[in-house]
Amino acid sequence: MLLGGHLILYFTPYLATMLGTTDVSTVSGLPLLIGLAALGGYLGNRLAERVGLV
Repeated sequence: MLLGGHLILYFTPYLATMLGTTDVSTVSGLPLLIGLAALGGYLGNRLAERVGLV
């Protein structure tokens, strides 16, 4: 968790700079979107293993 926190801490401003935004709601929503994508990948992998696709 500590490593993930540091990744988000340094990666979020980089993404905000790439998007060209300083809006607080957009910048604070980026870690949430990254977390949701990671959770979706994890759950998709679990489902694929159960079904036998992997």
